[in-house]
Formats: sequence, C-alpha cells, structure tokens
Amino acid sequence: MDEQIEKNLSFNQLISRKRKKWAKEMSEKSSSFWDSVIFSDESRFALLSDSGRIWVWRLPNQEFDLKRLQPTVKHGGISIMVWGAVTSNGRSELIECVGTINSEKYTEILKQGLLPMYSHDNITKNEFLFVEDGAPCHTAKRNQQWLTENGIKKLP
Repeated sequence: MDEQIEKNLSFNQLISRKRKKWAKEMSEKSSSFWDSVIFSDESRFALLSDSGRIWVWRLPNQEFDLKRLQPTVKHGGISIMVWGAVTSNGRSELIECVGTINSEKYTEILKQGLLPMYSHDNITKNEFLFVEDGAPCHTAKRNQQWLTENGIKKLP
C-alpha cells in the first residue's frame, strides 16, 4: 500500500484493509491447506440464560403464548466454559475453563487439550498450523513463548 495513502487512513480503516487482504489471501488457500490447520476457541454454555439475551421464534400474535416463553435467572445460573480444538480429521477433548482465563491458566489448558492432539491424531507440529483468536490470554508473551518452545506454529 502506498505510504501516503496509509498515512491518511484512520487506524480502523487501516486495520479493516489489512483484515480484508488477509481474508482474501486465506480464501484462496486450497482445501489441502485447511486440512493442516487446528482451530481452537473457548465457549460458555448455560442451562438457563443469565445474559439478558433470549431468542424465541414466534409470530406477532404469539408473544405471550406460554409455549413460547423462556424461564430466566436473575443471578448466577448454571453454566460451564470449555476450550476445544478441531481439525478436518477430528477434535480435541473439551477442557473445562474455571474462573477468569489468564495466560497461566490458558497455557495449562493448551497442555491438557492441544498437546494430546499431536500425540494421538497423527498430527505433526511441523505440518500443522494452530489458530486462536486475539483474546489477551492468547496473545500474551507467556503463551506465545510456550507455543514456540513446544514447536507449535501459528497461522499468520
């Protein structure tokens, strides 16, 4: 990108352009490339919603139909957060995430969930790329160092 144009762009515009460029490059990758990628993420599951967001599909005249109403919980509720990873050939075990996930806890989660994938699923560290989102515990120096020390390459 031309330096003069880059100077005139806002930070958000610059990031947006870089993301679009990256997305275009990734969309042009072959399916065999994606066969060598491990995707990971955490997700929270709740028995009853305590987030204030409840999605109910209904027609306009059904808004107070008892079959269409969902119970709510004011405080607490039952939920669990788990970490998992998938490849085109399989998945990791789900690892329970307890409390706030910092870089130390996240490294332990990777030891429990990611490393076994390399030993059990015929996945070699040299051939596979690991993908995680930009959460602070993922981008922390401690976590990046652990990945490097264990020979785990990340998708750029």
